[in-house]
Amino acid sequence: MLRLEEEHLVDPDAIPLTPEEVSVRVLKPRSGYVKGLGIRPSSSLRTIASSGMSKDDVQRQIAEIKEAANSEIAELKEANKRHEEMTANILEFLRSQGFTTPFGNGGSSSSSYRGDGN
Repeated sequence: MLRLEEEHLVDPDAIPLTPEEVSVRVLKPRSGYVKGLGIRPSSSLRTIASSGMSKDDVQRQIAEIKEAANSEIAELKEANKRHEEMTANILEFLRSQGFTTPFGNGGSSSSSYRGDGN
C-alpha cells in the first residue's frame, strides 16, 4: 500500500489517494470495501462546484434568457403578422386582376384566369 502511494505521489500534480482509493487499487474492487456513494464525487460535480456561479447568478441568467426568448417571440409574431398582411394584399391584387384562388373568400376549387374565354 505504501509503495502505491509513493508511486502515485511521484507526479507533482497528483491528488493524494484516500485510504479508500488505496484499498480499491490494492485489493481490487469488491463489495464491502468502500461504503457510501463512491470513492470521489464525479468530475462533473467538481466542475459545477468550481465554476463559481452562485444561485443568484444562475437565476439572473435564466431571467435574461427568458427575456431574450420573449423578445424573439414578439419579433416573430410581428413578422408573421406582416407576412399575413402582405399575403392578403397580394391575393386582393390578384383577385382585382381577375384571378381566383382555391383558398379564402369563396374562391373556386382551382386557380384559374377569368377573361378572354379561358
